[in-house]
Amino acid sequence: MIEGATEAEVVDAERQLGVAFPADYRSFLMGKNGIEDWFGTVYLVLFNVAGMVEATKVRLEHQPKLFTKLVLIGGDGGGESFGFDFRQTPPSIVMVALVSSVWEDAIYQAASFTDFMEQREEGREFRFADHDA
Repeated sequence: MIEGATEAEVVDAERQLGVAFPADYRSFLMGKNGIEDWFGTVYLVLFNVAGMVEATKVRLEHQPKLFTKLVLIGGDGGGESFGFDFRQTPPSIVMVALVSSVWEDAIYQAASFTDFMEQREEGREFRFADHDA
């Protein structure tokens, strides 16, 4: 079993990324600190704290003026990544292709981390277009 992140690890990640994670995501990190599993027909990887910080920083290194309010939290094991859109409060979950370079490419997935995970538990597919709601 994967141990959860510590409060200090979560606080350090928030400091490094300049954000405050929503309470439901903080709970997830402190309880599971990452997962990799199938939900129906979709595969989901959610990074642990260190992986989330690293993925977000790498994205910003390659595109410093784009996605400055995006915190990557995972992916589909292929070409899509998932993250928090911190341009709004509270932040929603969006999907962004690894090759995307503009916010217009981001596809809304859920209003919260809890909603996103409930969709997975229900076996629902990811949204690949805005009209898939």
